[in-house]
Amino acid sequence: MQNRLEYVKPETVGISSKAVSRLIDQLEHGITEPHGILMTRHGKVFAEGYWKPYTSGMVHGMQSLTKTYAGTAIGIAVELGFVSLNEKIVDIFPEEAKSADQKYLPELTVEHVLSMSTGMRTISSFEGNWIVNFLNNPIVDRPGTAFFYNSVGSTLLGEIVRRKTGENLDEFLVNHLYERIGIDPEKMKWVKLRDGLAIGGSGLYSTLYNNTKLGLLYMNHGQWNGEQIISREFCEKGSKKRVDNSAADGIPSDGHMGYGYQMWMGLHKDTYCMSGAWGQYTIMCPNEDIVISFSGRTNDAVQASSDTLLGKFWNFLDEGIDKGTDQPEDTADLEKKLSDLSLPAEPYQPYGNKKFFTGTYQIVDGEFDLDLTTGGIMQKCFWTYPIDTFRLEFTEDTAVMKYHNILGDHILEAGLDGLPRLNHIVTPPFPCDKVYVSACFERESLVFSLRWIETCYSARIYLIPKEKGLIIRKEFDDVDPMGEGIHHQADAQKTELER
Repeated sequence: MQNRLEYVKPETVGISSKAVSRLIDQLEHGITEPHGILMTRHGKVFAEGYWKPYTSGMVHGMQSLTKTYAGTAIGIAVELGFVSLNEKIVDIFPEEAKSADQKYLPELTVEHVLSMSTGMRTISSFEGNWIVNFLNNPIVDRPGTAFFYNSVGSTLLGEIVRRKTGENLDEFLVNHLYERIGIDPEKMKWVKLRDGLAIGGSGLYSTLYNNTKLGLLYMNHGQWNGEQIISREFCEKGSKKRVDNSAADGIPSDGHMGYGYQMWMGLHKDTYCMSGAWGQYTIMCPNEDIVISFSGRTNDAVQASSDTLLGKFWNFLDEGIDKGTDQPEDTADLEKKLSDLSLPAEPYQPYGNKKFFTGTYQIVDGEFDLDLTTGGIMQKCFWTYPIDTFRLEFTEDTAVMKYHNILGDHILEAGLDGLPRLNHIVTPPFPCDKVYVSACFERESLVFSLRWIETCYSARIYLIPKEKGLIIRKEFDDVDPMGEGIHHQADAQKTELER
């Protein structure tokens, strides 16, 4: 297996072009907003496409798909002799464990954390000393006996790597994984905690190509170009059910087929998945030697339990093997379909009361920002950068917001001509700042449409006229990275000089 994947026509590896076309149509006509897909068989790429403005080689937020990379780092560390799966967590973190007095904690091993079977039933906080918090989190069930999904545990895997090897999780993967299987480290970006640790539970921005490489490594039992990077035993254990997570009703369904080492078992014929919220997947199908990587945004994939999104891939695996009925024009049709993929255009309405909106404004009530952060247990780990003042200006083709926050002065340029403009919204510690922005007039309001092109997020900024100023409101499309119920709204008044 070479470091650079070979690209072939689907029929070359026994795949139906018509079946791939049907899959693309199904992805486009559901509640999912597809961003990219890459498919391989026998280690060769037979289909790849991206819905513009998403493109090949662009990183994309992976959410909990990150966990498989953290688990893989443990697998490599085991292979190199830095750590063992049965090693006790209290022996790795003796100082942090001193304050923890609970019956089952001495039994907790690296393998229990890997397989989401710590015995905990709640998520500990990242505030303060998060490792101490984790070790003090009540272990109710004997470790190894019950499934509980725990992103803090996944991040602890990265800290285990750092304690045992002296390398941060991202550094360790560069040195011991990426370079060995041909993953480009420049296309792997990480969000880090304040102590510098790469967040192993959800902090990765990667590409479908890179994720596919990792999927192929597992499919090849941890071997690449004749080199055993992860042990065969680790790969086989990690890609099979290590802990039961059956649904209460006992009915088999995705998300309830068992959990391995930071990977989910799939409903379809021995498949297993690297999975992230809102539709980030790499699906491994050993029976057909197929790997499918996908990125997008869908509400039905928050906990890797999507009947509608994953079901489309299962249907493809049932019908996609070439039965010899495809014609050359089917392959040509698929190639054109993949090259023409595009998300719907943003609203085009360039005509409105530019004179009314032009001016300098100050936030006088509430708090407003253009940040892209993360929600849930991670929210308090990071900073926000509220805007205090902003100015609106217009050209014939653009609407421009010049705003100020603690980081300084910034410019947000939005296309009024139907063409989004590329901007950079810097919000440390997040490594991805590319945002496409367009604008339109909607009745009395001015609306900015923002798409963080390296994530699955997009939002609308509504500027709504009111006496002496504006209401400024941010509404995320479909999914809000800060969680439901967060109020993104403030009142802005024109400064005295502008009234």
